Amino acid sequence: MKKIILPLLAITAIILFSSCGSTRIVSSWREANKTVAIEKLHKVLVVALFRSETNRRKAEDQMVGYLKGKGVVSYNYLDSNFNRRNEAAIKQKIKSDGFDGAVTMRLVESIKKLCLCHANV
Repeated sequence: MKKIILPLLAITAIILFSSCGSTRIVSSWREANKTVAIEKLHKVLVVALFRSETNRRKAEDQMVGYLKGKGVVSYNYLDSNFNRRNEAAIKQKIKSDGFDGAVTMRLVESIKKLCLCHANV
């Protein structure tokens, strides 16, 4: 399977962080000499590794929307009965189900800005 995860991860991070006006990407990484031809992908697993189930679902749903029918959300694919700690089993399931790409997202750092507003009365 081609290594397409990293470029898609960078695209995902940009999309997710662009939805909020005060959010900015302060650093990113991309594997050198790797390109992704999205038109050649047919089935992409989308995984958001977030603590909040609500945020996870929102992020995965949004990314699947960008993939225009090629994406499968992990919350439907890896249900609660599946052992998520068994990496070998997950890899085998993904290969056997015909995925040719994957997008993984995780929040690296969150910087919260405190705005102190003051009004004279």
